[in-house]
Amino acid sequence: MTILIISGLPLKRKTSFLYQSLLLREAFEQNKIKTILAGPEGYGEEQGKLSVLPFWAGNKKGRTTGYSLHELINTTGSDAVILLGLAEQFPFLKESNNPGVPVFLWAQLSHPVEPMLLGDAIPVPLTEKTEEFLRKSVVEKIGPVIPHGVDTQVFRPQGELKHPALQEDGALPEQLRQTRRFVIGTVGANNPRKRYSLIFESFSLFSRAATDARMLIKTDQAKKPGGYNLYKLAKEYEIYDRVSILEGDISSNKLASLYRQMDLFVTLSEWEGFCIPVIEAMACGVPVIAPPIQGPGEIVPYKELILSGGSFIKGGKTVLYEANQQEVSQMFLKAFRSPDMLARLTRIGINEVKKRFDIRIVVKKWIELIQGESF
Repeated sequence: MTILIISGLPLKRKTSFLYQSLLLREAFEQNKIKTILAGPEGYGEEQGKLSVLPFWAGNKKGRTTGYSLHELINTTGSDAVILLGLAEQFPFLKESNNPGVPVFLWAQLSHPVEPMLLGDAIPVPLTEKTEEFLRKSVVEKIGPVIPHGVDTQVFRPQGELKHPALQEDGALPEQLRQTRRFVIGTVGANNPRKRYSLIFESFSLFSRAATDARMLIKTDQAKKPGGYNLYKLAKEYEIYDRVSILEGDISSNKLASLYRQMDLFVTLSEWEGFCIPVIEAMACGVPVIAPPIQGPGEIVPYKELILSGGSFIKGGKTVLYEANQQEVSQMFLKAFRSPDMLARLTRIGINEVKKRFDIRIVVKKWIELIQGESF
């Protein structure tokens, strides 16, 4: 069997799409299934172990060039196609009638859509909320919910590390090592949707009671056009000397080591389709504070750290969530003063990831679905 995975974002960019595509590919190939990756802005080269085929690229008139979906299927001899991204990232779907093999859109939706956008693709929702939007869209055929996955052999608690190489490769700069302090962390791209301003303000309020607490942030760029200047933001909230920021690309082992420095993880995103850092944090034994939204609010398996005091706001067709910084700071304080609760939630989170989000379990679900549709 050969499976073609097509990313909605360029494969040369270090995004969650690339990360998940590579993880999925590795797990498929562990099951003796050949997997080929493709993406936009056509490339024809090999990137290390990553097989990249030219696909499509927009021109000045908005049309697409490069291989069509039919051509890619025929060229690769693929038995099934998985599209990773938003429906609008695959404009060829509306024109790809009768592709000849099962085509699945690994879907994340923020609102109902016109079924014609999906063409002949079978949507496979990442979460139950996306499944709900698909049903409201009156889509004729919907696949089972299959979430994103995480490699639990890399993202695991400190006590479960059995290979010294994992710790060596995961070594962090000395200034990021936090000992005997309560550390609140977050991981995510620097864009307005992540609401770093609310995270910083909440931590500033909390740190008045917990003067030795620290914040640990992993992002792509600390100062980014269209995003925040995180250093400036830290100074505005008078927490500059309590915040450590790690920028740029790091290995999965180092990222896992970063999570293991945290006592608590927080995400205050106004909307998410899924949010991979939530399952990475839980896999490493870190309890997660999350808003009651699609993605994080569905993934976190306990109610104690789910926010409820914010506001839901209409943002076009998408419903957004605005967290309340007073509630967040109080939840920080609650976690800080409740080590027994954190230990209990840590165990629940680890078990949930092993049961639902381990990449091997995710791929098993994909294989069952593909074989059921193919034969």
